[in-house]
Amino acid sequence: MPSAPLNTPSETSSSGAFRWLAAGTILLSAFLLFQVQPLISRSILPWFGGSPAVWSTSMLFFQFLLLGGYAYAHGLARLSPRTQFLLHACLLASAFVLLPITPSERWKPTIGGDPIGRILLLLTASVGLPYFLLSSTGPLVQSWYARVTPGSPYRLYALSNFGSLAALISYPLLVEPNWDTSQQGWIWSAGFVAFALLCFEVSRQFRSRGGIAAAAEEQAAEVETPSRARRLIAWLLLPALASVMLLAVTARICQDVSVSPFMWVAPLSLYLLTFILCFEHTNWYRRLPMAVALAIAALAVCVVMLADELQDTYAALGIRLPIANWDNNVLIETSVALALLFCACMVCHGELVRQKPHASRLTSFYLTIAAGGALGGLTVGLLCPWLLNSYGEWNGGLVACYLLGVVVAAREWQRRASEATAAEAAKQTETSSRTAPAKRGKHRERPVPQRESQPSSPGAASRLSVFYAAAALVAALAGGMIVAWAQVNEHLDGSIARARSFYGVLSLREDDEGMALFNGRIIHGYQFKGDKAMTPTMYYSEESGVGRVLRALGERGPLRVGVIGLGAGTMAAYGRPGDVYRFYEINPLSVQFARSHFTFLGDCLGEVETVLGDGRISLEHEPPGQFDVLALDAFSGDSIPTHLLTNEAMEVYARHLRDGSVLCVHVSNRHLNLRPVVAALAKRHGLSGLEVHSGHGSAIHDAMASWLLLTKDSRLLSRIRESAPGECSPLPLRTVLWTDRHSNLLQILRVRD
Repeated sequence: MPSAPLNTPSETSSSGAFRWLAAGTILLSAFLLFQVQPLISRSILPWFGGSPAVWSTSMLFFQFLLLGGYAYAHGLARLSPRTQFLLHACLLASAFVLLPITPSERWKPTIGGDPIGRILLLLTASVGLPYFLLSSTGPLVQSWYARVTPGSPYRLYALSNFGSLAALISYPLLVEPNWDTSQQGWIWSAGFVAFALLCFEVSRQFRSRGGIAAAAEEQAAEVETPSRARRLIAWLLLPALASVMLLAVTARICQDVSVSPFMWVAPLSLYLLTFILCFEHTNWYRRLPMAVALAIAALAVCVVMLADELQDTYAALGIRLPIANWDNNVLIETSVALALLFCACMVCHGELVRQKPHASRLTSFYLTIAAGGALGGLTVGLLCPWLLNSYGEWNGGLVACYLLGVVVAAREWQRRASEATAAEAAKQTETSSRTAPAKRGKHRERPVPQRESQPSSPGAASRLSVFYAAAALVAALAGGMIVAWAQVNEHLDGSIARARSFYGVLSLREDDEGMALFNGRIIHGYQFKGDKAMTPTMYYSEESGVGRVLRALGERGPLRVGVIGLGAGTMAAYGRPGDVYRFYEINPLSVQFARSHFTFLGDCLGEVETVLGDGRISLEHEPPGQFDVLALDAFSGDSIPTHLLTNEAMEVYARHLRDGSVLCVHVSNRHLNLRPVVAALAKRHGLSGLEVHSGHGSAIHDAMASWLLLTKDSRLLSRIRESAPGECSPLPLRTVLWTDRHSNLLQILRVRD
């Protein structure tokens, strides 16, 4: 057989240069790919009410475009090197037309439009082609690399994910604090030009050298048998589960804190880190420990979800558990959710790597992975909001993670037990074969038995294996009961009605005294039954900041009141003949629930108007409203959309207020200290301010609330302060100014309650 020709020094040097060029192109493309996701989502977030679904919809778009890019790479790799070069170069040049990528103001949604369709269309027109080309770079350049240079290209996939991780970490820590979204768009566009030049050079070199390893690749493809259906299903479902958990965990965190790139980056970074670890080297994924860790993480999440119930159950038995209020602690909730995500992605991606094919099938492997990710995104972004009336993807994903951990651990235990039994049997056979000749040659010598040193029989090993398997089964069943309890407890929460939309999940719960409205896990309104039905409750009681303002200004005559955020419509209880209460609500379900299950709007003595759409955008399209009071109470879970507290938003509010009007901002929030943000707005616009506290938290209708009152009428604030001296405090001295282009949650995040 003739030997292969040796590479000359010049060929070796050229091959090394191509490796570095390919690595640099992949690294830069991955960096830009994951910089654009928070950048573009951050730009459009204020236009769609700050909903967590903005991120889910954006992720759905990017995942399907990633799938398209992988399909393009898969198809392009089958063409001749010259055709690949010409086609790809033309698309790279065409993408320059869309630069810079920052969306134009003309893409702002109209009131009442379809948000999902608008977001998808906006993203397609703004960043579609550049993102498509960036997403195709990884598998495409890796396929070129495999045909031009020796060695496995799979470590380049780890390098690609490293670039993505660097982009995600640098965005909230470096990019977002130092540049606004417009500047970020120009910087990113400059990076894309540099990427296009690198990609052009890589494709040019591949065109001139692409046929070198083609024959070897085809020969390898012939040797390898086609993947069976089971392998293809694993390639699809494992990344699908990882994608579902990524989106479900992200939404879970955003429901209780805020919707921002900062809250998106942590889950996505862990997701990418698992890709890096699993594809960089197989030693990073230890199957049994990681599978057990996944099952334990799922149990830990359920324990946090059941913290109050477990505390009460064990307290009745005289056992005190240190888990009080765990379900209300942002640090614990976020930590266990992220731990679950990391373990789930490690198992999914680790099992994926165990089944990776030869490099000749690289593009089909990546294409199936991308299809799985898109399937997960489609499930969470579109199917679940349409088909479910709760966050079923979180509960279903949690159960799936626990089962995956148990199944993978059981299979690994079974494999190890089988190997141990086989090794024990082989050792026993080897011992017997050595002792038999000795016995035939030395009949008179009887060896002294040494029981301690003799290996156990295969039967003993099997019995021990059965014992461990039984113990593991008992532990798995016990854990499964806790997981099931957590899911049943979350669904059977006493709700008499529940519905889900793009903006969240609303539910109703009834007790002996009245009806409560929940958004996610946070109560948004309460109404008494009977004679007390029109009594203002919760955050809007007569002792609250907004209640005191309405009573004080009501002495002057009829009021015109604007309210951003409807809830149950509780503030309409203050309406008198001649008053006008105009509510702005982005969620159609809130209007439906407020009118069909509560009577605040229908029984209001004044005139009630409801405007469907984002409050700020609606005000921008309306003539000056001349409100006496404008109240900001727009929540999503326990999260205030940041776009309602920016300097630009304040300018919109100012157009709708008179000189003696009052802007009331509800700042009650478990995880965000919004006071410095509101104080900065007051200082910037020359307004006096006062904080009013109310409620004791002793009952569901007596919730503690904090309202910040901003006005130019300092005498009004003095009257309110004198009427409740112990409940009022000045605005904080520390200020944090937010703008549409720049806001930083790190500055106001509360780590502990």
